[in-house]
Amino acid sequence: MSAARAMAGLRRRRAERVWFSDTRSWLWHVYHRMLRRFRGAPLPWRYAVTGLRVPQFGRPVYVRLGTADVITLRTLAIEGEYDELCRRKRELGDVRTIVDLGANVGISIRIWQREFPSARIVGVEPDSGNLAVARRNVEAGRGSGAVDLVRAAAVGTSRPVVLETQGLEPLGYFARDIGAGEQGNVEGISVDDLCARLGIDAEIDLLKCDIEGGEVELMRTPGRWLAHVRNLLIELHLPYTRADLEADLASAGVPFDFELLKDVEGYVTLLGRRRAR
Repeated sequence: MSAARAMAGLRRRRAERVWFSDTRSWLWHVYHRMLRRFRGAPLPWRYAVTGLRVPQFGRPVYVRLGTADVITLRTLAIEGEYDELCRRKRELGDVRTIVDLGANVGISIRIWQREFPSARIVGVEPDSGNLAVARRNVEAGRGSGAVDLVRAAAVGTSRPVVLETQGLEPLGYFARDIGAGEQGNVEGISVDDLCARLGIDAEIDLLKCDIEGGEVELMRTPGRWLAHVRNLLIELHLPYTRADLEADLASAGVPFDFELLKDVEGYVTLLGRRRAR
């Protein structure tokens, strides 16, 4: 590496200090960058669960060093992917029940706890490692509403599925059907069955869906739950497009009016409100 590149990298790391509430958190972030750069090196604290303090939250946010958890923290908290939704939360109406499909390590749940502290929140996440970190984040969030975490993959029709993790970052885990000679390694649960299990019999005021392509099956095999969702926050993954989503919802007889929150390299995040009948 040239001296000029090294100096440019150092300046970038120094500029990132403003992301964090204290120097300790920033230094852990700098070390995390080192772990990512030298992935094969036997460095200490790789995958260690560490609390980082950022101005967006009063209490630490827990991540595993050297993993994509810090990317999630940066995307959701520092870069503020859901900030527009939060600024306009009054337009969502009274948010009492939130279902978070693809809760990952619980940073999105921390946002819901902050913005809707009395809401009941259900987080669905298929990976046990992600879910363990999510539990730490839920405890740190300290909202007054109940939070249920369910280890499962959100699917259109309940069945055992395979969570594909080999060689992937936690952000890229996805569920697929069982192949010949395979056994499922995680529960696949429909939203209707999830609601029945947890006693959700009223409207879902906000449903967030970020399930790495699984939204295609979910929207093409909709159940009764869809008509009870008032606000839908969804990330689409190519080749599934906004036009496909709107067509599937229209076919289900539950159209939504969408607005674009993010479109970066084919990852599209939409916020939709169920259209009045």
